[in-house]
Amino acid sequence: MITDTHTHLYASQFDKDQTAMMQRAKDAGVSRFFVPAIDSSYTESMMKLEKAFPTEVFLMMGLHPTSVKENYIEELAHVKEWIDKKNFFALGEIGIDLYWDQKFLKKQQVAFALQIEWAIDRDLPIVIHCREAFDEVLAQKIDGFQPNVIVLAGFMRILTAAFVDRFRGRLINIHPSLLPKYRGLNTHQRALDAGEHEGGATVHFVTADLDEGPGILQTPVPIVSGDTAASL
Repeated sequence: MITDTHTHLYASQFDKDQTAMMQRAKDAGVSRFFVPAIDSSYTESMMKLEKAFPTEVFLMMGLHPTSVKENYIEELAHVKEWIDKKNFFALGEIGIDLYWDQKFLKKQQVAFALQIEWAIDRDLPIVIHCREAFDEVLAQKIDGFQPNVIVLAGFMRILTAAFVDRFRGRLINIHPSLLPKYRGLNTHQRALDAGEHEGGATVHFVTADLDEGPGILQTPVPIVSGDTAASL
């Protein structure tokens, strides 16, 4: 079974060949289509798509971040009305989009947070739209938990200075080397290539500079004959 996890087949661009497109997808083995919402102007066409393909289409409801404008309160009321009267498979797609315009960032944040609350209340998954806004989306989710400490373990992403400043003093990283040696990636292999006799791990506060924050503690690990990057 193949699932299309994100399709806007109800959009007007597909009006002329919607049925043919669905058939081609089914012929290729796609049997389920999860359909995220955009805004109120598309709701009618979403419902028509579900009616036409009731066993294949699984609708979501939500306010897309690029549709968050001056009238976002009315749009959110539309979302709330529908999730109160009909079962949906997720809240989506919701989130933050700063690619086109940053003018409505605050409104996007409010809409995102509110729709997350609605999803939690209904035990529904959320489908997140995040474009040029990874740090904003992540920070908003973290803020919702009000944590005392945020630990990065295998996060494998360089955070922006603005994100680090937002959580300064609470953001901790676990790095797989004895810093200041071997900042960045492939630490174990680099230690082996350099003929080191020990590797280890460092726990440190995160700053805007890569693996440069003040150390909290370190633990050395002997490197013995036969060790590989995987075994370390």
